[in-house]
Amino acid sequence: MDSKFSILGNNINLVRDELRKTINVEIKAIIEVITKIDTQ
Repeated sequence: MDSKFSILGNNINLVRDELRKTINVEIKAIIEVITKIDTQ
């Protein structure tokens, strides 16, 4: 049981890290678009 829970916990952490990376990339892209619009 304990090993299953630790594997699950590791998976949740991996998913969270992936989500964070994806969200950061999205935010950077949105900021780039906004700055391009502002500078035109």
